[in-house]
Amino acid sequence: MAISIKPMTKAELRPYVAEYESQFQGWSKRDLQGYYRVSAPFAQLVWFENLRSGAYRPVMTVSILVLNRGATLHQFLEHPHREVLPRDHRSRYESVCGAMKAEFRPPITTDFDTEEAMQLFVNQSTERILDLSSLASLFAYRGDLIRAKEMIAKVLAIARTKVKLLDWEHSLVHQTELLSSAISSGTHEEYLNGVLRNELTLFTVGKP
Repeated sequence: MAISIKPMTKAELRPYVAEYESQFQGWSKRDLQGYYRVSAPFAQLVWFENLRSGAYRPVMTVSILVLNRGATLHQFLEHPHREVLPRDHRSRYESVCGAMKAEFRPPITTDFDTEEAMQLFVNQSTERILDLSSLASLFAYRGDLIRAKEMIAKVLAIARTKVKLLDWEHSLVHQTELLSSAISSGTHEEYLNGVLRNELTLFTVGKP
């Protein structure tokens, strides 16, 4: 007879997640599935994905908070710590904690390094609307308006080559146009801080 495999319920997953709380001193809980911290313009989240196999998977994400639907970096642990079955939780707990501390970037054991987060986004970005619009907002937030304008120009150039923009692409292009206008009028700081406040509210109540 085949063995039935199914994911844990939220109630079943919760105690496993709770055991990791001691590794996230100074972080906040999010949606009973993980822990987060914010250092504008970024938010870092470590959560425990409930897999169909019945295992859970530690995931680290860094999200941009100065652009609606902006880019998010995802990182999983290397094998053998990538997925943990409930029956292995106790025996692998210490090694999973060690793997998270060693592998996740920016490191979870020190103050949130926004410079490293910025460099990660720069290094992993590609010539597409999502990445370029995200970088435009990041550079503008940091006061690097020259590079922000370079990214804005690339976004608008790509948009002009498309016959039709997808809804999410249209949203990003529109936000890029708003950012461009704000830079021109000298109101980019006010504009980006408004986006930040809104995104932070959504982030703290949303799901991973």
